[in-house]
Amino acid sequence: FNLCDTLPPGTAARSLRLRSVVLALLLAVVDAASATSHDRAEVRLSRLVDEMREHPERAYPLDRISESLGFSPSNLLVRFKRLTGLPPHAFLLERRIDRAKAMLSSGMSVASVAHQLGFSSSQHFSSQFKSVTGVPPTKYFRKT
Repeated sequence: FNLCDTLPPGTAARSLRLRSVVLALLLAVVDAASATSHDRAEVRLSRLVDEMREHPERAYPLDRISESLGFSPSNLLVRFKRLTGLPPHAFLLERRIDRAKAMLSSGMSVASVAHQLGFSSSQHFSSQFKSVTGVPPTKYFRKT
């Protein structure tokens, strides 16, 4: 405000300078507030990714996730891919297949693994497993 006080009162220059200073102050406040909420949103997204790693059997509907994190669905997709390198569905599928490999190696049946990991059927699980690994789950089991 010292800059404004050096200009003559009631002039257009003083009024313009005062408006400029107030606008800069308001923008700084808005930037500070959005940086804090942005950081919190990134932490919540990281927690979601950790939860997906720990519990790939759960359903993670995009609309519910984006709403709970305060992102639009498209913004969630961009941020998720930036964080993990994959879109949410592909990331979750890879986590499920990783878990399925361990379950199959322990001797569980294909149907049981499919059911426990939330696939709609053992056929759907088998096709997804083969698309990721290149071999059907029954052959993967025999290889290990």
